[in-house]
Amino acid sequence: MMKARLHSVAGHLNRRGQQDVFQLNLKITQLAKRGDIDEAVRVFNAIAQPNAVTYNSMISAYAKNGRFSEACALFNRMPFKNLISWNTMMSGYLYNDYFKEVAELFDKMRRRDSFTYSLMITCYARSGFVEKARRVFDSMPDKSCAACWNALITGYVKNGMLSDGRKLFNEMPVRNLVSWNTMLSGYTRSGQMCLAAKFFEEMEEKDWISWNLVLEGYTQAGDLHAAREFFE
Repeated sequence: MMKARLHSVAGHLNRRGQQDVFQLNLKITQLAKRGDIDEAVRVFNAIAQPNAVTYNSMISAYAKNGRFSEACALFNRMPFKNLISWNTMMSGYLYNDYFKEVAELFDKMRRRDSFTYSLMITCYARSGFVEKARRVFDSMPDKSCAACWNALITGYVKNGMLSDGRKLFNEMPVRNLVSWNTMLSGYTRSGQMCLAAKFFEEMEEKDWISWNLVLEGYTQAGDLHAAREFFE
């Protein structure tokens, strides 16, 4: 009976401890969003048994608030890393435009998921290496993730390769609103408003971003009459 009670108490304390760590992890994230990193560090240091989520939250907090050397140091001394840890660090490098470091980390990873691939595709596309982005895309074992398709389409669009972007868009097994808006932005920002208007009419759904893209496109082209007609 006594052993059963002790086991019950221990279990309760363990659950309570996990709940406390969960709340503190959430606190770190909230403080990071406010930019209060020093307070987030104090919360982190106060956690007696930080878990992987604790480390990942703090790494993200450092990276997204310009304290990247501290993010790197914390990642390197993590006693246990999971896939989210690696992806968080990759995301931090990418957020700070450390493209070479993103690629190096990607190459070191033993396990990858669709988010990993989307980060690497975005990295190469953003740095102008669209062909490398395409090779990463082609190497993916599972191409069901729309975010990876969207990342490559964004790369094509932002590097002026609209025909390649449209070809990939047409090949997508499942498109979402981001896919449509990304392709639409390529037409509007390159001044191809006839194609943009036609594409807009083909869209299965639209949001305020879709409408704004068309409005901005006509405005940049100096065609306010067409803009008024379009929205009437």
